[in-house]
Amino acid sequence: GPMTLPKMEPSSHAPTEPDIQKDKDDSIIRENENIPAPLGTVVQLLFGSNTEYMQKVITRDKNNVNVETIPKFTPSLVEGGSRHYEYTKKLNNSIGPKQTKCLLTESIEHMDINNYVLVTQTTKTPDVPSGSNFAVESKIFLFWGQHDTTNMTVITKINWTSKSFLKGAIEKGSVEGQKVSVDYMLSELRDIISRAKSKKPVK
Repeated sequence: GPMTLPKMEPSSHAPTEPDIQKDKDDSIIRENENIPAPLGTVVQLLFGSNTEYMQKVITRDKNNVNVETIPKFTPSLVEGGSRHYEYTKKLNNSIGPKQTKCLLTESIEHMDINNYVLVTQTTKTPDVPSGSNFAVESKIFLFWGQHDTTNMTVITKINWTSKSFLKGAIEKGSVEGQKVSVDYMLSELRDIISRAKSKKPVK
């Protein structure tokens, strides 16, 4: 049947601005990207207890294979909470491995549906060169846009646990990789929302 959008009050709200503390090592991946649904709905689609939506977002990228079933946040979405899941990403680099395991941990840093929501997503890619030396940390900010819509800003930084002579290449590649992932997330979200509004079944 048609996929109905989860409801989460409030549904009507003036635009808000998140408190973004930008670090010198942060790269802005996407800024103020608009999603045509209220903040609560978008939060539920990405991070709610029905994780099928997020599963779709990740598997839509054909480079992602063996995607584990994505769990709910524990203890819960509103109490902070975190979740962990894994998948394999095919890499199209001319050198190095053809794929890597991706180990993701998502943590709720700030959850206020009246204002903004911040989720930190940390990704480890152990199979790439220097893969054990760094983690990619993305902060996903969701906040109210104009006319009961949601804006998303994503900033990323690479956390190094030890030095690597590949630092420059890894940082450039990670930022590019995050742009691709975030663009998939945005297009998938917009697709789910427009189908729900037009009552078309989601494939």
